[in-house]
Amino acid sequence: MKMKLTLNSTAWLILGFTLPFLIASCKGTEEEKGTDPSAHTTDKVVISEEQFSEGGMEIQELKEVTFSKVIQTTGRFDVPPEYRAVVSSYFGGYIRNLKLLPGQYVKKGQVLFTLQDPEFLKIQEDYLKSKSAFEIADKDYRRQEILWKDKISADKRYEESRSNMESLAAQMTALEEKLRLMSLNPEKVRTTSMTDQIQIKAPISGYITLVNIVQGSYLSPQMKAVELVNTDHMHLELQVFQKDLPEIREEQRITFRPEHSEKQYTAMVHLVGKVIDPETGMVGVHGHMGEENESKFVPGMYVEAEIHVGDHPVRALPETAVVQVGNDHYALLLSGRNNGNYEFSKVPVTPGKLENGMIQVEDVDKFPENSQFLTKGVFALIQ
Repeated sequence: MKMKLTLNSTAWLILGFTLPFLIASCKGTEEEKGTDPSAHTTDKVVISEEQFSEGGMEIQELKEVTFSKVIQTTGRFDVPPEYRAVVSSYFGGYIRNLKLLPGQYVKKGQVLFTLQDPEFLKIQEDYLKSKSAFEIADKDYRRQEILWKDKISADKRYEESRSNMESLAAQMTALEEKLRLMSLNPEKVRTTSMTDQIQIKAPISGYITLVNIVQGSYLSPQMKAVELVNTDHMHLELQVFQKDLPEIREEQRITFRPEHSEKQYTAMVHLVGKVIDPETGMVGVHGHMGEENESKFVPGMYVEAEIHVGDHPVRALPETAVVQVGNDHYALLLSGRNNGNYEFSKVPVTPGKLENGMIQVEDVDKFPENSQFLTKGVFALIQ
C-alpha cells in the first residue's frame, strides 16, 4: 500500500514564512575517467523572486574602478622634541606637596611640587650679604673715581676700589642667577622673607606621562622627577623601504589605522627622510594629521598605514559581496534563472585591496564576461 502525504494551504503558508530562503547544497563528486582530479563541486543557492525582492537583494557585475597604488608601511605616533619635557632640578632637596598622577593635564608654569632644603636659606643669605657688600664697594668706587679724576687719589687706590667693586658685582650676579634657577625673584628676597622651599614648575603644558618621585624622598640634582608630553602636534613617524623611496613625495595622502582598531584616518606626507638606516634599510616618513584627530592618539602607539602614490584601474565588487569563511573568501555567482528563481553558485574568490567600500577581485579572469554576483544579503547565505 502506498501512503500519500498532503499539506493543506495553511501548512504551505507556515512553511513559506519559516524558510526565508530555499538553499540547496549539491555536494556531489564525480570520479569518471577523463575528469580533472583537481575539480571540486560548488554549492548551489536558489532564491525565489519574492524572497529576492523582500530581502532587498541586489545583483551587480564586476566593475572597473580606480584604486590608489599604495605602499604598505608601519610606524608610530609621535610629537616633536619640543613638545616633550623631562622635569628635574638644579638643586637637591626633599619632595614636598606632590599631588601628581600619570595622565593628569598641567599648564605651563603650574607648580608640580616643592623641594625643601636648608641650603636654600644659605644661598639667599649669601646673596643678601653679597648685595650689601657690592653696594658699599660701589659707593667707594664712585668716590675714588671722583678723587682720581681730581688727582687727589692715587692710581693704585682707584684701581683697587674698581677691582673690588667688579668682583662683588660678579659674585652678586651669579647668586642672582642661582636664585632665578630656584624660581626665586632676587628683587623680592629679604631678610624677613627667606624660605627653605622652592617650587618646581611645568616647563610646558601637557600630560604627565611619568612620576619618578614620591612624597618625602630626596631628589638629587639632575635626577629625572617627572615627564610631560604635549599632544597638540601629534604626527606619524613611518618607516618605508628604500626601494619605495622614489615614489614617495610630500603632500601624498596617507590612510592609517591604529593598532587593534578598524577605523581608518587620513594624513598627508609632510617630510621624507634623506638618510637610510644602515641596519634596517628603512627611511623615515613624517606625516601630518588633521587637528581634529591629534588628540585621539597617544605617542608611541603602533600604527599601520598606506601611502597613496598613484592610481590604477582594477575589477572590483562591493565589499558586501565577498564573505570570509575561515581562511577562504567566497561570493555568490548568478548561474541562471529558472521558473522565476535566482540560482547562484558559491565560488571562491581571491580578494585584493579594499578601498571606499569596494574590494578588488584578483582572479577575475576565471569568470566569464558580464558575470553577475549577489551584492546584498550574501553573508546569511554563505555562512
